[in-house]
Amino acid sequence: MTEEAEPAQQNAPPEPATSADERGDSVRSFRTKRGRCLVDDTYLHVEESFVGTYRNMYDYWSSGWVGRFVFLAAMFAPLYGLGTALWVTREDPLGTPALIFLSAIGVFVIISAFRRIVQGYTSASRIPLADVRTVKSNRGTKGLTSPRLLVEYDADGATRKRVLMLPSLYTSDGEERFEEAQRTLSAAGLDVK
Repeated sequence: MTEEAEPAQQNAPPEPATSADERGDSVRSFRTKRGRCLVDDTYLHVEESFVGTYRNMYDYWSSGWVGRFVFLAAMFAPLYGLGTALWVTREDPLGTPALIFLSAIGVFVIISAFRRIVQGYTSASRIPLADVRTVKSNRGTKGLTSPRLLVEYDADGATRKRVLMLPSLYTSDGEERFEEAQRTLSAAGLDVK
């Protein structure tokens, strides 16, 4: 009976490892405002999504009344905007004020996107660590700007930039996440300033 059990155990798949240390690789990660950033031995991977943005918004809820206000505003502002647009177009079938307002927003978005592209900003989701020149960290100002990291790297013979927005300082652990991101990138051998 034991002879039959031994071959069955040899063919059984190994138990999955739960952490990078148990797997033996050097994948490190930290949370961003819109998802996660993973750093392995060769690449910086950025995983962002619309759902990730709202999932991370929940962190505001546990950080006091200001955080709860930010959370509720982020949840209901899109619905309020849609309701207002529908109300305006119902009152004025041509929707002239709404059309002018939406056109102005559209022009602003297009000009901003074009400006970012010209300045070398990208939304790259995978950056080779060997191409990274430097990482500039900015703690931000509580109530005005969020903490962020600016990754400058070489691609296609030019210097490119990738902004990694980090969770707000209004979240209960915003400071710790900012420092964790700096430590993670420094541990990967990147020059973090």
